[in-house]
Amino acid sequence: MNKYKCAALVLGVGLFSVVSAADDPNAIPSGSKVYIAEMNGLRGYLAAELQKKAVPLVIVAKKEDAEFEIDGTSAEKKAGAAKIMFGSGLPEVDAAVTVTNMKTGVVVLASSSHKSDAWRGKKSAAAQIAKEIREKVEQD
Repeated sequence: MNKYKCAALVLGVGLFSVVSAADDPNAIPSGSKVYIAEMNGLRGYLAAELQKKAVPLVIVAKKEDAEFEIDGTSAEKKAGAAKIMFGSGLPEVDAAVTVTNMKTGVVVLASSSHKSDAWRGKKSAAAQIAKEIREKVEQD
């Protein structure tokens, strides 16, 4: 009888953990539908990097179909003459995004990327942000 009580307790604690993780307003559950807003050309790179890094989210084309929205800004500054002559000659890229729960309005993740010598331009920033989103989803 004691074995059954122990098994029931372990099962109950496990179920509580699953339920509480799903109800966490700061969580991004695996398989969630996400809409990526246009961010000065970062959208396509971020969508590609999310798929390349196998982030377990479903990217949707319509904002109203999404459970989460990825929104933010990005900027790319071409190298000046001095950087071209004496430095790498690579552009500087800045990007900042937020992942917001569309139902609750809670910002579940805020991430930024600054690449002073972005070999692949905005793709470099998108790769870093996609990695942070994947880590958040796996953590939750």
